[in-house]
Amino acid sequence: MGWGVRLTELLLAGVVGWTALGVVGIGVSWLRDERARVKRGIAWLAGVWVVYLTVLMGVSLRQKQRVVAVGEPQCFGEMCFTVAEVEEVKGFLVRDGRRLLRVTVRVTNRGRSMDSDSLMKVYLMDAQGRWSQWRGISYEGGWRSFGGE
Repeated sequence: MGWGVRLTELLLAGVVGWTALGVVGIGVSWLRDERARVKRGIAWLAGVWVVYLTVLMGVSLRQKQRVVAVGEPQCFGEMCFTVAEVEEVKGFLVRDGRRLLRVTVRVTNRGRSMDSDSLMKVYLMDAQGRWSQWRGISYEGGWRSFGGE
């Protein structure tokens, strides 16, 4: 859509709006002591969320892994991530033929505010599918470095 809202965001907003209206309706029915309507309203709300989350998980699990070349940006909304450099750390004690790599990631925020920067978390995954979460994003002259947890 030309004005910046994707279909997935519209669907989420619709489910949240439906939930808000449903909670108000359940509250009114509860105040009127209409137990059957309260139960039916709760069942509808739960059903809508179960269907939404089931579809979301199904679509998410079917997504193929994207392998991105060094220097190619990947953007998610206003945030873009680019692997700028990969270098092997020499002199690190290596076991099982593994290597320690230092990955420099450039993060750009094309949004109007920097509020989302504090919410960022980094997940790195190796070839065997093992992953770890990293935090501690700090500014270094426009670049960010990630520290392990």
